[in-house]
Amino acid sequence: MTESSTPTGQPVQVTIAVKNYGTNAVSNIPVRYQLNYANDRNDIIAQTIEPGDTIHFTFTQTYNGPIIQYVLCCRDTVKH
Repeated sequence: MTESSTPTGQPVQVTIAVKNYGTNAVSNIPVRYQLNYANDRNDIIAQTIEPGDTIHFTFTQTYNGPIIQYVLCCRDTVKH
């Protein structure tokens, strides 16, 4: 992950890279991100990801750039 400047009060899009480490294609993957360990924003990756492939996914919900330093955490919620 790289650090970048976020304009205060401006909407920010979150894009993640998702890799399929399994041996079967997957789709309809539930994903979420949190800002400062709160305010879950959930989405679904409907696209099929083949084994070994990586896709980039942009969440539909944005967040407003905060005034202070913050932690952004993204994860899938697939049961492994």
